[in-house]
Amino acid sequence: MLLTIDRFDPEHWLVAQVARTLQAGGVVVIPTDTVYGVVCDIECDAAAERIYRLKGMDSKKLLSILCSDLAMAAQYTRGIPNTLFRVVRRKLPGPYTFIMPASKELPRIMRKHRKTVGIRVPDCPFTLELIAQFQRPLLTTPMARSRRVTLGWVRTRSSRTSSTALPVVSFAWTTRRREWPPS
Repeated sequence: MLLTIDRFDPEHWLVAQVARTLQAGGVVVIPTDTVYGVVCDIECDAAAERIYRLKGMDSKKLLSILCSDLAMAAQYTRGIPNTLFRVVRRKLPGPYTFIMPASKELPRIMRKHRKTVGIRVPDCPFTLELIAQFQRPLLTTPMARSRRVTLGWVRTRSSRTSSTALPVVSFAWTTRRREWPPS
């Protein structure tokens, strides 16, 4: 499904619809302050696996997390040294990913190959509203420029006799009124 939402003044009911999809284990393509990203619930391993399949990524490559602020990010790190904290506080929200030591609060799928995590606090009203309504961080990876996401269905076999259709991407996002294509 393709939703059209104003990037600068997102309609709360449309953002709530996307948040419900994420809570149900959906995978969503959204804008950030840099590029479009593929996101899912940080606590849903099945959705994270779908992102890896969608992008054709090895599960050893880690996904970053989108947070609404530094307080949310701090839950998933083992502390930020004072010198780094000053830099992070000046640069966020913004188009930066900071690699930090991961805490044990991070989901297992994120901790199995490394002890660090990429933290992002985007400067995008839609993304921040989505994280606020969702009430926890989102796993994310950038949408590759060379790969085109098709809104379609993937068939998965749940048993020998039946198959289930799963959406590849539950929602994709586009702008309305004021165009803002991420770089």
